[in-house]
Amino acid sequence: MLSSTETFSLSEQQLREFRRLLAEHRIRAQVNRYVQLCDALGPHTLLDELLSLFTVDAVWEGRGRLYQAAFGRLSGREEIAAMFRRYMTDTPHFAFNAHFLCSELIEVDESGDSARARWLMLQPSTLAGGQSRLSGARLTLDLLRSGETWLISHFRTENLFNRAIDRWNDPDEFQVPQD
Repeated sequence: MLSSTETFSLSEQQLREFRRLLAEHRIRAQVNRYVQLCDALGPHTLLDELLSLFTVDAVWEGRGRLYQAAFGRLSGREEIAAMFRRYMTDTPHFAFNAHFLCSELIEVDESGDSARARWLMLQPSTLAGGQSRLSGARLTLDLLRSGETWLISHFRTENLFNRAIDRWNDPDEFQVPQD
């Protein structure tokens, strides 16, 4: 362990690796905040915070037959904001919504100023009317570094599957072992 007066140095390779890992961590944090905000879309959504995760000229697009038709291609924060506002009504669109991300791959370019990130996403949801759905998508994001923050410049969500589900929560009591 180093004392408070001791110093250590990193090689150039170690410093590059540290910067890459830090960039990956910050990108992951940005995308996690994005899905947290999307999980709770409704009248109290922090739209300004949600939009601040994107570059001013960002593109948000749905891909695949279902998502292309439902979302299309949106250019700029104003078009992206308009899409999110449709979900921010007094009666929320979702009664339950959760985004689960897995199979992560984040690639930061050599300059450390841009990155491409990919996830598989599983989204169970229940609409306000009671219909439940299970959706799967492939997310591909291009990001640009702005100071210490990473901003989404191109967000792609490609539908892999979407199906109706009976319900998420069973009204029966939760069973636990008894003594």
